[in-house]
Amino acid sequence: MVAGDLLPADGVIIQSNDLKVDESSLTGEPDHVKKGELLDPMLLSGKPFLLNIVHHLQLE
Repeated sequence: MVAGDLLPADGVIIQSNDLKVDESSLTGEPDHVKKGELLDPMLLSGKPFLLNIVHHLQLE
């Protein structure tokens, strides 16, 4: 997956590189959320990726 893609289902990051996600519709916060396999690895469906590539993602 690359910047701008919407996550099709909830998932867990297995490996990524400098990933940020727009979760403003959930949290109301305008800041993008850093995600990674060790830092907040859960991803929720319908949220757009903002930076870089997720190399491995396990969809639930």
